[in-house]
Amino acid sequence: MQKLHEKIERSLLKILIAVCSLILLVALGGYFSVKTFRDWQVRRLLADANALVNERNYNDATMDARRVLELDSGNADAMRVIARSAESAGLRNAMEFWRRATELSGNAEQDVISWAQCAIRFGDAMSATKALDQMPEHGKDTVSYHALRGDVELMRRDLAGYETELLEAKRINPQDRKIDLALATLHL
Repeated sequence: MQKLHEKIERSLLKILIAVCSLILLVALGGYFSVKTFRDWQVRRLLADANALVNERNYNDATMDARRVLELDSGNADAMRVIARSAESAGLRNAMEFWRRATELSGNAEQDVISWAQCAIRFGDAMSATKALDQMPEHGKDTVSYHALRGDVELMRRDLAGYETELLEAKRINPQDRKIDLALATLHL
């Protein structure tokens, strides 16, 4: 009789362990399936949004990017799509979108440059200066950084500052003909 109870207990224990393992397996599978599906959806929406921007369909691109932000509020790529769309449409709030993209990307060099270029395009020297102040140290020793700083100085009508930035850009890349042209134009 004792052995029969032990067999039944072992059988029940095995069934309980099997059921718990199955429940755990289904729960983990469900969690990772949802995460995988969400990641796939974000990638697909971003690819669609970028294609739509390239086709100049800014409304639909922005809608796809906003959907990505609903799924992942910290997605810098989606904010870049919105910023590019707004800038291409000539909207001044594109500067704010570039600022947020820069923030989300951890001050990525290209985002800082895009923010500054957008601010310069809309004639906002203060926003361009804020953008360039966010540039990581390794990005401050580039021609594009000094050219943008020079553009900001020119917007402020500080010709000496403009020349200083152009000379610094020239020091970094002596072969750049655009810098030579800008310096020659300045000295006319």
